[in-house]
Amino acid sequence: MYSLNGGSYGSSNVFSALSAGTYTISVKDANNCATSATISINPPTAIVINSANKTLYNGSI
Repeated sequence: MYSLNGGSYGSSNVFSALSAGTYTISVKDANNCATSATISINPPTAIVINSANKTLYNGSI
């Protein structure tokens, strides 16, 4: 069983749509033994595209 930030336990080990931040993941087995770890998700770095190629579209760039 898996829990995110002290929430209720569920059977899925996938936590989707998490934004950048710090999270505590807890895991509990069938014997009720539990452990947890704190993880950090960093924000994505910006992607910059520089292009010397310009294409005209209806006479405009």
